[in-house]
Amino acid sequence: MTNRPINIIGLTQGQNIDVFIQLLDAIQTTNAMNFRNVGAVVSFADHFLKSKIVKSSRRDIQYIKEWEIFETAKQRSATATQIEALTGAFDSGAIWRSIIGDRRLIYGKRSKNFQDYRVHYSDKMLYSIVVAFVESFTQMIERVKPDVVLGFTAVTFGELLALNICKKMGIPTLQLHSSRIQNYFAFHNELTGTSSHLTKFLDDNPEFLDEEIDRAAQVLSD
Repeated sequence: MTNRPINIIGLTQGQNIDVFIQLLDAIQTTNAMNFRNVGAVVSFADHFLKSKIVKSSRRDIQYIKEWEIFETAKQRSATATQIEALTGAFDSGAIWRSIIGDRRLIYGKRSKNFQDYRVHYSDKMLYSIVVAFVESFTQMIERVKPDVVLGFTAVTFGELLALNICKKMGIPTLQLHSSRIQNYFAFHNELTGTSSHLTKFLDDNPEFLDEEIDRAAQVLSD
């Protein structure tokens, strides 16, 4: 393990900003690695402003706050030139997948509790939100110069956009997912499909499948 300080950005929807800060503290406490430049994308204003972990953290964390992105988008509409540049910068459909993937933009901020299929934002506003986030996240990358971007299961437009930006710029990403096997979690470096390190492990260890088939069957039957 390298002793060089690591630059890192966290994608932390909801209350996961607490998990991110505690995870960095736990890693550093074990002397596994040190962190130098730290950034985080946060999306839950009420929790962020009340969080004791955020308030007590001694880290100099640079934040992108989703609620500020929305305010910027309201005050500064995206231009045709900016929209054209966006659609040229991302893979086909990536922008709208990030919007559709965030149910709050499609079904409203109370979508977890109510079914509401009204249109909440115009296409112009949605593009303005995307432009504001992409500009802000790109600037954060320039400041933090991340060695890795760490997130959780991506569910917000910002996380989905950030992962696409990192892929385009060649910045490694890791997403912490529940494995659905007992209390295990796993890191993935792909938004969809099998992560490259898992594929490599299976390719390099074909006997692994035979040795673990009984255990896999037991897990599936539980």
